[in-house]
Amino acid sequence: NTNWSFTVSGLTDVWTGASNTTWGVAANWDLGHSPIVSDNVRVPAAAPRYPSLDGPRTINGLIVETGASLNLNGYDLTINGDVTVAGALTATGTEVLWLKGQLTDFTGAALTPANSLMVFVGSGIQTGRLAGCTIWNLRVRNTSAPVTLTGGCTAREIRCDEGTNPVSVRFAAGATYTTRDFVMAGSTAVTNIMMRSTSSGARWNLRVTGYAAVSGADVQDSDAGFGKAIYPLYSKDSGNNPNWIFGAA
Repeated sequence: NTNWSFTVSGLTDVWTGASNTTWGVAANWDLGHSPIVSDNVRVPAAAPRYPSLDGPRTINGLIVETGASLNLNGYDLTINGDVTVAGALTATGTEVLWLKGQLTDFTGAALTPANSLMVFVGSGIQTGRLAGCTIWNLRVRNTSAPVTLTGGCTAREIRCDEGTNPVSVRFAAGATYTTRDFVMAGSTAVTNIMMRSTSSGARWNLRVTGYAAVSGADVQDSDAGFGKAIYPLYSKDSGNNPNWIFGAA
């Protein structure tokens, strides 16, 4: 049977590392085939060797256990479901991590970001537990439902530039988000980017060290006093925003 694939969708394919580190080698997986689009992937601790992508991949869900690792090896990874990384996740170049699931949890993770891009691009409510990790570029592209980013992070850039489409981002109260560049490029006609705290009245901390460009934003409970002042254009001050200078020439 040439070009027939007798695999069942929706299963969990567990990495064994029995052969080598190459993702696409069937002998490295307990289902006897490398993961298909509908598979959930689990990379367990104590494997003899750990996976490295050998091309762009799309999977349903991902678990990288404490002590385990996954090397993106220069290739993009799309995950349609939930992600839990408690081990190591390594980028080596400009990889894109497309996150479409409801929950992405990096608690306990060791991220090597290189020049990679992490994109929240789901169609429903999304939560990213960033857990203080270091990220290169982080982008929010979900225009259908709120994205909540908890735990704080350190990034080269935090960006949202979906034109006139509505975007809602919630930041964890008390957490600090440190970034060189902070770009929230919304509409010049309406405030279509909403930035809120996870607890009304309790500030989330923003530390910008480089470039800031904000337009079309509705901002509340953001303390930018940890870094450079923010001068938003065509934006709304919904209160409790130290070091945000609204309406400046």
